[in-house]
Amino acid sequence: MYMPIWILYWFPFFLPINYGIKFAAISIVLWVCKKVMNINDIYSITTAIKSFCLTIVVELVGMAMFYIIEMNTDTDFYYGNYLVFCLLAFFSVAIFNFILNYIFVFRRIDVSKKQKFTLATLTVIVTAPYLFLLPSGFVY
Repeated sequence: MYMPIWILYWFPFFLPINYGIKFAAISIVLWVCKKVMNINDIYSITTAIKSFCLTIVVELVGMAMFYIIEMNTDTDFYYGNYLVFCLLAFFSVAIFNFILNYIFVFRRIDVSKKQKFTLATLTVIVTAPYLFLLPSGFVY
C-alpha cells in the first residue's frame, strides 16, 4: 500500500495494524449485515478472508498507480495537481474493490442484487485506502 515515507520511519508497525483493522472491519460489517438482513450465509470466515485478500490486491494495484505517477515528480504539474492524483488513485481503488467484491466475494451468497450492492458498498467504505489521501511529505 502506498504510504508517505515518513509514516514508515515514524511508525513501522502501522502497516500490520492497518491490515488487522481492515480485516476486523470486514468481519464486523458482515456480522452486522447478517443480523440486520437475517441471512446466515453472509457471515463466514471464508467470505471475510476473500474480501480481505481482494482488498490487499486492489491496494497493491493502487500502490503501483502511485509509483507510476511519481516516476516523474520533478514537474510543477505533479505538485500542483497532487490532490487530483491522490483522489484518482483513491476512487479507482475503491471502485475496483467494489466490483471485485460484488462479482467474486458475494456471488455465492443467496441474497438479492440490492443486498449484494449494499454489502459491497459497506465493505468498500470500511476498507477504502484512506492512507492514499495523506500528503507524501511533511506538512509545513
